[in-house]
Amino acid sequence: MVAGREVCHPVAGYQTTSIVKDATITNRAPRSLSLRRWKSEDLELETSELAEMIAIGVDEARSDQFAHNLKSSWWYGSGCTQRCSTRRCARDQTCDHVHGVCVNGCRAGWKGTDCLNSCTRGDNYGANCNNNCRDRHCVSSSPPCSTETGDCGTEECQPGWKGGDCTQQCQENTKYGYNCNKFCHLRYCAVSSTCSRETGACDGACKPGWAGVDCAQACSKGKYGAACSLQCSARQCEGDLTCHHITGVCVNGCQAGWMGTDCTTACSSEHNYGPNCMKYCHQRHCVSSTSCDIKTGACDAGGCTAGWMEADCTKSCVRGVTYGSNCIKSCATRHCDSRYSSQCPTDTGKCSRGCEPGWKGDDCTQECQEGLAYGSGCTNQCAGRHCLQNSSCDTKTGRCVGGCRPGWREPDCSQACYSERYGPRCSLQCSSRHCKRSSSSTCNPVNGSCDNGCQSGWQGIDCTDCKGGLTYGNNCGKRCADRHCLNNSTCEANTGLCVGGCQPGWKDVDCSKVCFWPWYGANCSLSCTDRHCNGQSRCNKTDGKCETGCQTGWKGVDCTECDHRYGMNCSLDCSSRHCKDDNSPCDSRTGACVGGCKPGWILATCTEPCSWPWYGPNCSLSCTDRHCNGQSRCNHTDGKCETGCQTGWKRVDCTECDDRYGVDCSLDCSTRHCKDDNSPCDSQTGECVGGCKPGWINRTCTQQCQSGRYGEGCLQECID
Repeated sequence: MVAGREVCHPVAGYQTTSIVKDATITNRAPRSLSLRRWKSEDLELETSELAEMIAIGVDEARSDQFAHNLKSSWWYGSGCTQRCSTRRCARDQTCDHVHGVCVNGCRAGWKGTDCLNSCTRGDNYGANCNNNCRDRHCVSSSPPCSTETGDCGTEECQPGWKGGDCTQQCQENTKYGYNCNKFCHLRYCAVSSTCSRETGACDGACKPGWAGVDCAQACSKGKYGAACSLQCSARQCEGDLTCHHITGVCVNGCQAGWMGTDCTTACSSEHNYGPNCMKYCHQRHCVSSTSCDIKTGACDAGGCTAGWMEADCTKSCVRGVTYGSNCIKSCATRHCDSRYSSQCPTDTGKCSRGCEPGWKGDDCTQECQEGLAYGSGCTNQCAGRHCLQNSSCDTKTGRCVGGCRPGWREPDCSQACYSERYGPRCSLQCSSRHCKRSSSSTCNPVNGSCDNGCQSGWQGIDCTDCKGGLTYGNNCGKRCADRHCLNNSTCEANTGLCVGGCQPGWKDVDCSKVCFWPWYGANCSLSCTDRHCNGQSRCNKTDGKCETGCQTGWKGVDCTECDHRYGMNCSLDCSSRHCKDDNSPCDSRTGACVGGCKPGWILATCTEPCSWPWYGPNCSLSCTDRHCNGQSRCNHTDGKCETGCQTGWKRVDCTECDDRYGVDCSLDCSTRHCKDDNSPCDSQTGECVGGCKPGWINRTCTQQCQSGRYGEGCLQECID
């Protein structure tokens, strides 16, 4: 039985001495009864507390233990006036009933035996207030200091420190900087260096492309290389817009005349040139190689040696196609002797087996000069021929029109008759002469002269003429007067040969045979059926005259010449051509226009109009390239846009930029910043003649200086 015992109550917060009044608790008492008796007028226990009391037991022996437990679990201190739950213990579940001591210490921000004293704000913090606010390393000199964590608030830690309260040093040679957020191994020091916890400073310089005390910042835009001392704009890249901060490498290679990873090293004018300086001056084939342009390698004014072409003379002529200096000669234009196959050396184009008749030179491209030379290599002189009359000199054969002088052989009359023959056309035999002495099988090739005179009844230098020159032929049975010689010719005794040919309408050696139908003219060589008479006409044996006149388009006595017409049967009219030169001659065979065609026409005769979609000179312009304002027909001569031009285009065919430039005239000339406001605007490049105004660069002066640069050519650097 428990009566009037003093116990610290965990809930009410005050002392009671009459928890049990006259109540007898036995093991046999019903729990409902015990529960009711524990409720008193001056104490209201919580259900869980009552349940614990009941659960402990009802005998008096155990009631002492119950009372002790109540004291130590909920209240402590003098008069049990302090509640255990108000302490700020770290993890304790027990509560000493005397002092309320926190065995495991206090929560952060509290101190004292029972952890009821708050840390002094701005002075200390943390568990048991053991940490001093002044020992933190916040950026600010007077940061806030949470009594629980010592947190620096929104402030960062000073370089070299980390943690919420900035009291942990960065791990040596591992991290550094504010809050230790930088890694030592990510620095780019030039040499192996220690790593300051505060700055991460490198011992010495940085690797190329990096800057800053800790060598962890890439070069600023527009710079690269060691100490970021190199300017990206100074490179000579081929089209690159990027600039690697370490190497400044030009991804697309260098412009002609420059080399190196960053294209800042100029080619040597004595050794190499071109893009990336990959071409060598000594490999050129210049006629004169005193200089070597580092960009193009262009040869001096002397050009290339034979067999090479292009500005730097490094491209060989195509074997079998072109040859000579700058490869401007075509193998197909040579006239090598067709009887043999001939190579076409790229340097000379030489025909190894000589030329076709009428051509000369190593490459057989020089035609013999008409009237001076002829034959293969033009080695035969026209003046060396022995023509019967003043004859033209064909450059191929040197043929004498009208035959040879006596004693010379056709066709070019440059070779004497064979030894046993003589006279005109070498037609006379030496053995047929009537010399006083026995005739030799050989004789003078020109006249067959009998040096010792003639036999009786014969006369003439060769003793073949009938006496007196009145008769000729077998037994002098023909009369010289009956011949129809063209000129007053001698009368050769054997044949009655007409030296100089026959009168028109006659033929044969002695011009004694008249032309028979349908032949007429000199030597009866023209046909009456080839004339173009106007209706039926007789055919005079001498000139084939059309007595009824000529058909339209023909002229001449015998109507065999075209009259301002050309082509087969003079079927085409010269006036139907569209020659560039209205006074161009009209060849009766080809009708070819000398000097080319008017715009809109092609072929040699300029009679075929351009076919869709082409127009203009040589039909070289396309209707689809015009910029007409809407649909418009396309005239084959000038491509005129009948509907006018689209904005930005001009000219009849709307193909020229109108104060614009670039592809499809897409760029406005007025957006340029030329130094000369009146600089012309090239429709293709838009290039500013005379350079750009300060602050602008590139050919069109449309690119502003990069950040940090200014002035003409953006050569000036801004200084902070």
